[in-house]
Amino acid sequence: MAPLTPPQRPHSERLPPVTDVLAGSGGSQPEGALVSYQAPDSMIQRIAQLEARVRELEGQSKQTVSLPEPDSALLENGRKMQAIWNYGLDFESENKDFKVHVGGRTQYDNSFFSNDANLVVPQDEGGIGPQPDSFQFRRGRLRIDGFMYTNFEFAAEYDFVNTLAPASPNAGQPVVTVPGLTDLWGTFTQLPYVQNFRFGNMKEPIGMEHINSSRFLPFIERSFMHDAVFGPFNNGFTPGVMLFGMREDQLATWAVGWFSAQNTIFGYGIGDESALTARTTWLPIFDEPSGGRYLWHLGSGISIRGADEDQARVRTRGNIRSGPPGVLNPIYADTGNMAAEMMNILGLETACVYGPFSMQAEFAGIQITDAVQPYQPPATPVDRGDVYFYGGYVEALYFLTGENMNYNKGRGTFDRVIPYENFFLFASPAGSVRGRGAWQLGARYDGIKLNDKGINGGILHGFTFGLNWYWNPNSKFQFNYDLTHRSRVQDVPNGFINGWGLRYAMDF
Repeated sequence: MAPLTPPQRPHSERLPPVTDVLAGSGGSQPEGALVSYQAPDSMIQRIAQLEARVRELEGQSKQTVSLPEPDSALLENGRKMQAIWNYGLDFESENKDFKVHVGGRTQYDNSFFSNDANLVVPQDEGGIGPQPDSFQFRRGRLRIDGFMYTNFEFAAEYDFVNTLAPASPNAGQPVVTVPGLTDLWGTFTQLPYVQNFRFGNMKEPIGMEHINSSRFLPFIERSFMHDAVFGPFNNGFTPGVMLFGMREDQLATWAVGWFSAQNTIFGYGIGDESALTARTTWLPIFDEPSGGRYLWHLGSGISIRGADEDQARVRTRGNIRSGPPGVLNPIYADTGNMAAEMMNILGLETACVYGPFSMQAEFAGIQITDAVQPYQPPATPVDRGDVYFYGGYVEALYFLTGENMNYNKGRGTFDRVIPYENFFLFASPAGSVRGRGAWQLGARYDGIKLNDKGINGGILHGFTFGLNWYWNPNSKFQFNYDLTHRSRVQDVPNGFINGWGLRYAMDF
């Protein structure tokens, strides 16, 4: 008997839905079709739902799906930078989340001296030694700074005008010029509560004159006090960490940091000696409509620091210097090395601006605890106990052309001078065309006392008179005459030091 086979259904015949077959509701069955059983209602309902979902998905697959195009501005943010000139070469992203500034500074000095003969004796005998005239670069720095990812700032600056002198100037050994670190730090900004956190090599927050950039100094050199107290051996820069910020109305600032108490220009310290340094400033008066053309500044600073490698020395060089920066410059007053435990510093500062006229003054004292002198054998050590030295200055400045000193609220010190008219001079068919620049007169009294409890480091009184000619916001010419009276240094007679200095400076 031949096997039974179901009849073949034509291709054109539509199969009934599976729910109809299972439910037996598809009408009359074709001949030879299998007879279905009655399925439970729950299964029928579930299968119906699945069929409905399949039809829905089939309908969606026939539609065109459009994905959003990538935002090219977002992809390129921080990659494409626009170059602009902002008193230096800046590169900025479109939404200003990224910025890079490439710059530097050059300061070229000519110095001339005429000193009393009784002072020209070796330094180890209490004199200042010879002080020849000089042609020199005082600073030569390259810098890159800026910010990235909105709230991270950075700076990397190197000074290529530093010297390492031989152990003895007459040893026949060469003077070596080496780069040194200045600003080399990173900063997180816009932080909750603390506002800003900085780490790296930086200026410690103390002293208005110290915080001010050398680009914007109204005199060729800072005061005796700064050279002796705030930055004697490290260019004024030390490695550490710092928190800083300002009040919401921008009329007060604060800063506190923990630093290595090191005395080198290379950004490192040996030993466990450290320093806690803090500064606050306040503007009781600030004329906002004029942009600070009338203001009064008050500030104070303190530093509690261990003596570097248990040694201390307080010394200062002149208000006009000869030779390359470094230990070859004559020292006017010097306590010499001594063993010590701590070096504690207190600084007070004030400044005011009244249109083209401005004044600035600072006082600083330094206490050295458990001082023993001299430090080096074979001399017999003498216990000096706690000794105290102090110094300060007061200066007055006046713009003949009407400009005013610009105040930086964030740093609590003065900033770049912007002439009303730049200096220029060139020939034209109508004759010479010229601009005058900005002209400023200045005078400063400067004093320091490094004598206490048998230590005869010396007493200095300096009188500096200056003329500044700002050619444009990035360059200037400075002339200083300085008369310094030196007294009470061992058995050396009192005497006068006459110095004349010229500086040609530019920064960008």
